[in-house]
Amino acid sequence: MYVVVTKQIEVTLLETKMTVLHNYLLILAQSLHNDILRKKPDFLELTEVAGSLMALVGEDEASGLAFKLQDMTDRYAALVGASENVGQLLQQSRAGLRHLVLTYQDLQAWMEGMEHRLAKYRVLAVHTDKLLEQMDDLAVKILIYKLCKHCQA
Repeated sequence: MYVVVTKQIEVTLLETKMTVLHNYLLILAQSLHNDILRKKPDFLELTEVAGSLMALVGEDEASGLAFKLQDMTDRYAALVGASENVGQLLQQSRAGLRHLVLTYQDLQAWMEGMEHRLAKYRVLAVHTDKLLEQMDDLAVKILIYKLCKHCQA
């Protein structure tokens, strides 16, 4: 009984630790995502400034600036998308984590049941040489019995 309670406490502690760690990762991911989104007004302002600057400079400089601005905007959009994906994956992993813990508990309960059933049986020391010798003696006795029976008939 003590072992079962101890194992249940260990599973509960493991589940609690995993949940706390998972929640911490979710908080970090959300904080990072919020930091990324806070930069959106800066990117919008940069786009406006770049548009005004492109009107003032030559065509070659404006083209280079437009290319750099487009590259930076694409990278920012990819960063926002990746951040959102991380948050979604962490949310989805919560269900997987819960399933893992429940499966572990089921497996542990099954193993305890098997251990309990196996505890009913005693382990006997067996000497294979003696066992083979007894089987040979038994086989000889069976043959003699069958021969005697055949002779009587």
